[in-house]
Amino acid sequence: EKTLGTMLLPAAKESWQAAQELARRLEKRDEFLRPDEIDPTADRLIAILKNFPAGRDTDEPASAQQYFIMMALARLETQRAVEPLSKLLKDPNWATCRTAVQSLAMLQNTPGAGSTVPEIALLLNDPNPAVRIVACGALSVLARPGDAVTIRLLADRLSDDREVQWNAAMALAHLESSSGKLVLLNMLDRTYWEGIELQYMENGVQVTRKYAPAEVERNLQSAIAASVRLSDPELDKAVAALESDHSTFVRDAARSASQSSHPKVAPADSSMHAVEQRIGPNPSGVGEDC
Repeated sequence: EKTLGTMLLPAAKESWQAAQELARRLEKRDEFLRPDEIDPTADRLIAILKNFPAGRDTDEPASAQQYFIMMALARLETQRAVEPLSKLLKDPNWATCRTAVQSLAMLQNTPGAGSTVPEIALLLNDPNPAVRIVACGALSVLARPGDAVTIRLLADRLSDDREVQWNAAMALAHLESSSGKLVLLNMLDRTYWEGIELQYMENGVQVTRKYAPAEVERNLQSAIAASVRLSDPELDKAVAALESDHSTFVRDAARSASQSSHPKVAPADSSMHAVEQRIGPNPSGVGEDC
C-alpha cells in the first residue's frame, strides 16, 4: 500500500521489512528452525503467497513482500515449495516470473525441483531478456548434464542479446556441452569486458558507462568456473592465462579452477547477475538484499 503514489504506508513497510528479514535469516535455515519446523513453516508461507493476486502484464513489479516470501520459501529447501513456486512461472508479471525462477534454482538439491526444467526452458523464449537470463542460470543447476533437449534450447540463445548469450554459454558448460565455447573464450578475456559499453535507464535517466573493476572481476570468475567444467584445451589455456591477472580474486579463481576439473559453483554464480543492469535494475532488490 502506498500514499502519494510513492511512499509506503507504515503497515505495508513493516510487512515488507519482515518478509525481507525472514528471507535473510533463512539463508541459515538450520540456525533458526528445527527439522520438524521446516514443513509447517513452508505451509504458512505457501498460505501467505496464495493471498497475493495474480500479477498483471506490466513493467511494474508486484509486491516486494511477495518476492521475499518466495525466496524465504525456497530457502527452506523442502519439496513442498516446488509446486507453489512452479505455478508462479506462468505469472504474467515478468518480475514475479523471474523471482519464481530464481527461487526454484535455490531448490537444486531438493527432490522434485528437476521436474520444473521443461517449464523453465519455455521461458528461454520470454520476451523479457531479464527472464531469459535467469532461466539460463536456473537450467544450469536444475537440468541434468547431457540433457539433449535443454542443451538444444540453450544453444538457440547463443544468437540472442549478449547478456543472454553469456548466460546461455555458461549454462551449456554446466550441462557439459561445448556449444558455447566461442562465447566463453570472449568471456575469459579481460580486455573484452573492459571494452564493453553499457547503456541502460536508471530512475528515468539514460546511463552510459563501462563495467566497474569489481564487475569485470565477477564476470571473469563466473566465466572461469563455467569454462573449466569442459576440460577443453583452448578454454583451459585461456583460464591459465588469467593466473597472472592483476586482480587477486581473478588469479585465485583461475588457479583454483585449474586444480579442479569440476569446481562447486553456487546457483547465484551460475548466472551473470552483474550484466542485468543494462536492462534495468532489479525491481524488487531481492537478489542484492538477500
